[in-house]
Amino acid sequence: GKASGKKVGEWYGPGSVAHLIKQAVKQAARENLDLAALHVYVAQDCTIYSQDIFDECYSKENQSVPWQLQNQPKGQRREITTWKALILLIPLRLGHDKLNPIYGDCLKAMLSLEWCIGIIGGRPKHSLYFVGYQDDKLIHLDPHYCQDNVDVNTENFSLSSFHCKSARKMKISRMDPSCCLGFYISSRNDYDRFQSSVQPYLLPVQNYTERAQSQNCVASQKSFGLEFNYPMFAFGSGRLRDQHLPLPTQRNFLPSSPGSKSPNQNSDDEDDDGIEDFVIV
Repeated sequence: GKASGKKVGEWYGPGSVAHLIKQAVKQAARENLDLAALHVYVAQDCTIYSQDIFDECYSKENQSVPWQLQNQPKGQRREITTWKALILLIPLRLGHDKLNPIYGDCLKAMLSLEWCIGIIGGRPKHSLYFVGYQDDKLIHLDPHYCQDNVDVNTENFSLSSFHCKSARKMKISRMDPSCCLGFYISSRNDYDRFQSSVQPYLLPVQNYTERAQSQNCVASQKSFGLEFNYPMFAFGSGRLRDQHLPLPTQRNFLPSSPGSKSPNQNSDDEDDDGIEDFVIV
């Protein structure tokens, strides 16, 4: 954070967190061979450029562990093309001051995918980590609850802090529009499956249109018509640097603080109304 110009106590938005995770994994991979087989990709302006992912995930480095390299003659070492596991982070801005309700079903669909590892986000003035949903409510964990440090290099280390006994839930309408989707993709085949599986859920037009038609809400459908053309995110076949059109200046999908409060925002956001304990039956 310090290297990125952040000061102690300064807010980290979901977009900032995504880029810091990428930098941290890249630096740690220099000392940890397990992390060397992992790549973190952060989507720019809500677009995933597949060729950029292929360039990074296809590695020709020798993946042998150190003791194998020592016993293998140098002339016989061959570089094998392998696919690095991928953590895909997609920063989003789904509304202005509040979450646009047409994206509610899309978010729940994302959490239902087998590749999803959660959503970095929160509600106004409070950061949360969303891991699932139930009906119209999101199940979340609170990262502000501190745990004791665990030395995972020792045998039989405690697993108590790896499990949560106090997961909670809140209405999806209270979610801040600034968030970051996370996916874990272990192979090229998984990436192709992910790309095809996620396509039906990117654009909220179908679900919302069917709902409006069933309720004879033609006027409402027209009033939201301008918003139907914007998917949550998109895929690009090339590389980011090869795009001829200049990127919009500071589209700012992610504000500096999803907890910032607008003047016309209700004071209800200051309390825990609507937050419930999630109980596994």
